[in-house]
Amino acid sequence: MVYMLASLVGSLMGAYVLLRLLMLVCRKLRRVPNGAPEIAGMGILTWAFCTVVGGYGMKDGGPEPLFYQAFFKYYGPAMAVTVIELVRLTVSRRL
Repeated sequence: MVYMLASLVGSLMGAYVLLRLLMLVCRKLRRVPNGAPEIAGMGILTWAFCTVVGGYGMKDGGPEPLFYQAFFKYYGPAMAVTVIELVRLTVSRRL
């Protein structure tokens, strides 16, 4: 139980930091505030990056990376932080 909770918190934190970093880079390159399409695109990039890095990280000396397991392990956290950022964008535009 503790392992699952620690794994979930770690993957959420990693996905959140990566998403915020990609959003910062996108905002600096384009020099305009990020909208919903940009945040959704950065969320997909976050998910893909977490899957690739997580697959190689789960290899543990085996012959092949475990992309299949990393795909399902990081899908939820990457999409959760993307939804959180989209909600933050929507709330900030209303105020």
